Amino acid sequence: MPKLCFKTRPQGKTVQLVRHTYSPTHKRSQTLTVGTLSTRADPEDYQADLKLTPGSTLDTADHAAIVHWLRQHGSPEAARYRAAQIERIKAELQQEQLAPALAIPKDPFEQAQSALLALKLELPAMTQAIIERGETAWPVLRPNYLALLKTWKGLVKAAQATKIAKQCKRGSAPTEGSIPANQEDPVVD
Repeated sequence: MPKLCFKTRPQGKTVQLVRHTYSPTHKRSQTLTVGTLSTRADPEDYQADLKLTPGSTLDTADHAAIVHWLRQHGSPEAARYRAAQIERIKAELQQEQLAPALAIPKDPFEQAQSALLALKLELPAMTQAIIERGETAWPVLRPNYLALLKTWKGLVKAAQATKIAKQCKRGSAPTEGSIPANQEDPVVD
């Protein structure tokens, strides 16, 4: 199989992959286009940017030549571009997953439930971002958590006042007909 060659254009964003084969009928070499490749392709993951013409195939030597060419002549920011693209896709997927949870319902209970669900999903990413900045998550997130806990305790008290939540009574007096705590298992002589 003839060697794979790279045909570039000045200021071009793609490179044409070609092979030069001898044509006995024309008595000269003929250029056959194998496909195109973006110059911004990452040498470690270029398959998505490779477009082959129908019927064309590449062998392992061709793939090695493509990696070598991209390392020598490709965009030096290709790996960063690919990493940024992956992060964008992850962020879009995360937004799609959070969209139903973040849809603002009219009922205050549904709003609170949606907000808590969104916080639950976002908390690991928030913690990781703080750690990546070189800080400790405890002093940064703990005040916000304590403020939320105080608000939650206020909600519980309001629910108890409206009698939709039980009030916790510690050490309550025994009711009529019940056995005192020290007489549950009486000793018989």
